[in-house]
Formats: sequence, structure tokens, C-alpha cells
Amino acid sequence: LHVGQAGVQIGNSVWELTCAEHGVSYQGALLDAKSRLKSPQDAKSSEAPGDEELSLMFSRSHTNRIVPRSLYVDLEPTV
Repeated sequence: LHVGQAGVQIGNSVWELTCAEHGVSYQGALLDAKSRLKSPQDAKSSEAPGDEELSLMFSRSHTNRIVPRSLYVDLEPTV
């Protein structure tokens, strides 16, 4: 849950990095293993993340797109 202008801005940054780490493109598709950001512990593995790993922070839509599990709320109507 990301609330307010600061919450939305921080949330965007967090999810941008999370999507890059898990190999999820802006269109909601899985990227190939070479395009993923790698952490030191998975540098040895070239596999794409499994459904169990993705289901922790993402869900699949009815069109099979991968979407982050998050909610953004900004109460300022003019921004």
C-alpha cells in the first residue's frame, strides 16, 4: 500500500527495481535470463523465476500478464 505523493514515488521506485530483479517487463511479460538484474546469490543460476517465487509479489491477470501486488492512493486531486 503506497499512500500520498511520497508513497507513490517511493512505490514506483521499489516496484521498478523489483520488476527488474524478477525479470518482469513493463508490459507484464517475463524477460529472458540475460535481461534480468542479478543478485550475487542467483548469479550462478540462469533460470527464470518460478511461479512460486513470482506469486509472492506478483499476480497473473486473466490475460496472463504479470502485475505487481500493490495499491497506490493519492488524496491530492490536483496532482
